Amino acid sequence: MTTVIGGPIDSRPQAGQQKVDAPPDMAAVWFRYGKLHTEGATSYTVAVPPLRLRAIVRPTDEGFVAEVPELQVLGYGRHISEAVDDLAEAVREYLIVVRDSGGRLAPSVLHHGEYVALLDTPEESWFAAVTLSLPPQDAADVE
Repeated sequence: MTTVIGGPIDSRPQAGQQKVDAPPDMAAVWFRYGKLHTEGATSYTVAVPPLRLRAIVRPTDEGFVAEVPELQVLGYGRHISEAVDDLAEAVREYLIVVRDSGGRLAPSVLHHGEYVALLDTPEESWFAAVTLSLPPQDAADVE
């Protein structure tokens, strides 16, 4: 399985992509920032919000958990892409609640209202970065 982060989804490796090595039981991750103009390509403008989110994906015994630290939102999945998709859905649902609250939020999450503008932009532009966080290879088990 290949997960494409940062550009149009395309499972074929292309020039300009950077492959991040992962353990054999995990997905290969490609970062795709290709040329802006290629022959026969169509370009378009997409509104990108001023505040974007970070997604951190960690392996678990049963798959992956993805989190957005800025909003304290989690997503789960058997594969990285499923976890990120679930995370995006959770972010959408949370931001709808924040938007509909009319500013009546607890002081500790009042700043989350700044991210409501994400709802007016394509979901693909929400994450400024998606990071795969792997445990250290020689980490001792904690009892």
